[in-house]
Amino acid sequence: VVTVWENTGGLNSTYHAVSERMDSIVRQQPIGNIFRTSETRFGHEATVGDKHIGSHHIWDHFWTPVDRKFQNNQPDAERGRAYTNYDVLNRAFNTMRMDVLNQVSDLIKNDMLYRGQEHERAVKGFHEGYKQWLDAHDKHAFVWQQVHNLGLVNFKNSVIGTLVEDLCKDVPIEDAVRMFEAKVAPQNYKRSKSLITGKMVDEALAKLSELGMEHAIERRVAVFQDVSVNDVLFVNNAGRMKMKDGLKAKILAGHERAIPTRESKNNITIDNFLDVIVPNATDIRVLFQNKHLGNLMTLTAPAVPSDVPLFQWANSFGWSYKDGNADSIRERVKRAGGNVDAKLRISLSWFNGDDLDLHSISPEGHIFFGNREQILDVDMNAGM
Repeated sequence: VVTVWENTGGLNSTYHAVSERMDSIVRQQPIGNIFRTSETRFGHEATVGDKHIGSHHIWDHFWTPVDRKFQNNQPDAERGRAYTNYDVLNRAFNTMRMDVLNQVSDLIKNDMLYRGQEHERAVKGFHEGYKQWLDAHDKHAFVWQQVHNLGLVNFKNSVIGTLVEDLCKDVPIEDAVRMFEAKVAPQNYKRSKSLITGKMVDEALAKLSELGMEHAIERRVAVFQDVSVNDVLFVNNAGRMKMKDGLKAKILAGHERAIPTRESKNNITIDNFLDVIVPNATDIRVLFQNKHLGNLMTLTAPAVPSDVPLFQWANSFGWSYKDGNADSIRERVKRAGGNVDAKLRISLSWFNGDDLDLHSISPEGHIFFGNREQILDVDMNAGM
């Protein structure tokens, strides 16, 4: 903050005392607005006495030229805009929080916001400005310095700014993001990732620690010795002895199961298979084909044994599907001969005999059922 009364060392002692006092009084006042004027200078350097009475005395005056950066043809309008910008930015700095800005930055970084990358620069800029405001000795003066920084001023009323503001008001993150996406996304947009931020992870870890479950989430691939023989529908003798409780179950059984006689190799119902065949079989062999790959899953067990249950069911086993997800559309496309390993794949899935079509406008042209260009590799239900 500077005033016109400072650095007046060229004045004599009488006026120097006045200048210092005026400088002190002005500095104690709050800033009311920016300085703008249509004038190019204030006052005149000097005037000469009336020549008609023979006076040649020269009077010096307080005067100054006006720097061009303070000149404006419509100073009142300029000051009005500045005051509005100050009010908006000051309220933004006083209502937003650093933890929420970090949370939104995490959402963008982890690609959890639709078109979030478009707002990354704005969030980063406001984050830096907010940090400077927190560190400023005179926060009001800092805000006045930034009234022409439209990146900061416009942030609060931008679509990403309203997301930050909603989260600062403790709107649930799912609701806040849903409102954000409704403003920037098509009606049929579906987010591909769950909303998981660093703050949410920290809160989850704290909750796990509170429940004594820190080690319960550490997982590994389950082995035969983890699974009790009493928890499976069928196991042959070779597998039984490798499983938990296998020897005990064999001793308690005391006899070999009878092998049911069957005269037909025709198909049977699944109920008949489970109720009649499985309980009495000594060995079962399964024909496993490539088309069944999508049905595979990996059974997981706790890496560190714990008495604290992690799941709602009675055992500690979890599971994950092949490739870490249950992408049924991917498997359907693969079974139909489509390429599922491309850098970009667009698939349309439905569950009836209707013939729905995808159209893509790309550098290769209009790709659709009538112009495949070796890019559209699966076209189902045509002619149905």
